[in-house]
Amino acid sequence: MTDVWQYLRGIDRPIVMYGTGNGADRIFSVFDRLGITVSAIFASDGFVRSRTFHGIPVVSYADVLKKYGGNFIIVLAFGSDRQEVLERFYQLDDRHELYAPDVPAFSFTHLHLPSNRGIEICEFGGSWTQKKKKTTDTEHMT
Repeated sequence: MTDVWQYLRGIDRPIVMYGTGNGADRIFSVFDRLGITVSAIFASDGFVRSRTFHGIPVVSYADVLKKYGGNFIIVLAFGSDRQEVLERFYQLDDRHELYAPDVPAFSFTHLHLPSNRGIEICEFGGSWTQKKKKTTDTEHMT
């Protein structure tokens, strides 16, 4: 079985990225290392403005369709749990070859979040877990 990165590396069709956030930055990092070229970037209609991302103009999905017809691969560069956004993902997946590469959300291995709840997020063996920090009564007194 070929992994998604190697598959995309060998593709001769345009690769179009959907999204411009942290996930897209991480995907671009992998693409740069592997020599994978992004032909276009599109955003949801409400997020298309006169701007570029990694030197590529951010356009609408309609603009990508005009330029490439239906002959392109979409790389999904963000996640959502909103039903309307998920429906959009499903629609795009029905119309195009679509991939959502797995990239880490954080580039560090230990994060302390300031919180009244005392939650500490740590990476153990590649998976993220939450641990309850032990607190004393004096820590809650001000």
